[in-house]
Amino acid sequence: MNILLIKTRYFEREKRSVWISCMPPLGISYIASVLRANSYKNVNIIDMEVCRMSFSDLEEHLLNVSERKRYDVVGISALTPTMNNVKGCADVIKRVFPECVLVVGGAHPTLEPEDTFERLPKVDFIFRGEAEYAFLKFINLLDSNKRNFESVDGLCYKRNGGYHISDRIVCIENLDILPFPAYDLLPMNHYFDAITPSEKCSMLMTTRGCSYRCTFCEEPLLYGRKVRARSPKNIVDEIELLKNKYGIDFIIFHDSTFNYDEERVEAVCDEMIRREVNISWRVKARVDHVNKRMLWKMKRAGCKLIQYGAENANQRFLKLMRKGITVEQVRRAVRLTKEIGIDVLLFFIVGYPGETKRDIEKTINYAIELDPTYVEFCIATPMPKSEMTELVKENIISGNLGDYYQWNPVISYDNLTSKELLKLYHKAYLNFYMRKDYILKMLTEVRGKSSLKMTIKGFLGLVTYSGPFKLFSRTRAKFRSE
Repeated sequence: MNILLIKTRYFEREKRSVWISCMPPLGISYIASVLRANSYKNVNIIDMEVCRMSFSDLEEHLLNVSERKRYDVVGISALTPTMNNVKGCADVIKRVFPECVLVVGGAHPTLEPEDTFERLPKVDFIFRGEAEYAFLKFINLLDSNKRNFESVDGLCYKRNGGYHISDRIVCIENLDILPFPAYDLLPMNHYFDAITPSEKCSMLMTTRGCSYRCTFCEEPLLYGRKVRARSPKNIVDEIELLKNKYGIDFIIFHDSTFNYDEERVEAVCDEMIRREVNISWRVKARVDHVNKRMLWKMKRAGCKLIQYGAENANQRFLKLMRKGITVEQVRRAVRLTKEIGIDVLLFFIVGYPGETKRDIEKTINYAIELDPTYVEFCIATPMPKSEMTELVKENIISGNLGDYYQWNPVISYDNLTSKELLKLYHKAYLNFYMRKDYILKMLTEVRGKSSLKMTIKGFLGLVTYSGPFKLFSRTRAKFRSE
């Protein structure tokens, strides 16, 4: 059986900025590795994003392939903002391989299976949840010409003019049983991170699940509220594989909250130090699980950057977001991290329900006061099934899922229109990054021409979403090629 797994383009435009990070598609890579470990060797992956592949490029490629073989099953990963691209991809696949079984999975199909079927009429099956072993069971059924699909957890399909929607969303309890992602099926030399001083980056997952209840986030709905963690040995084994086989020198840990358990963080760091992996990395962390001992071990193990969700300057809005942190905890975490010598990136949300222009300007000033290495401002975006979506459902102004990006407002309030919100978003970036003191500090901290290039690369990578910086768009590709 020939199986193809596809990561479609993230953006609808044909060309993407080279200043926006592009990381390996871990989801379909895990599925590929599980299939290959269970005798299905004819598995391929196409990452349209890293290859900058248009739909016409994809069709040409598949037509060439069809002269030698046909794909029996094609799977596509789907996020909410990529649904339009998934549809375009599905149309191409069914034109070239009309008899193939077409499957989609990922965040949007998991949370909105009926909507996914409606938007993607050519799709045959949908998977909800962590599909690595469920997909294997599905392939086994197809391979043996069996059709008892209801036995497959998380599998949805068309039936009797309607849809069978599985409510058994899979969460894999022991993540150590997963084989490492099928990195050998990916162009590992072409992935990059916009804000790290490396041309050889990769992403790595050490946990799934989130026990927190932030109103703007769908993570617990996708992976459950119970956090499941890989063992330190298993994590470092994969790091060594990435470093020794693929030359990776920078790791981006994909976990939503790397430091949910401070003792576990120390155990992972101890394993990295003991085995002398000597690799740099960055993580996302919470400000309420920070202590000096943990930070010191993280730095010693190679951590270069910690990303904290500060979100808002107003404690009232942090409470409304159910973030579970305080403004003082943010200040403390930033101070301790900077004292240890680790760079800080802070996330902020602008346009949360109930915010005024004055509230957002207070958050902008708060970001400047905290003075992290980087900031990233995100416009509040109503993602499927999140609690915030219910709060703003009357304020949503776009039904085009291709608009649902953090730099594009799809909500408009009586006291804060989408145009006003976008102006404040641009102002936030300009006020933070265009400070004379900030620019001088960044320039004085670089070491040589290469370091200067990477500093500018990191800066542009963060602000490339912001309208005022689109003037750089004509020079980015040239700068990267030099």
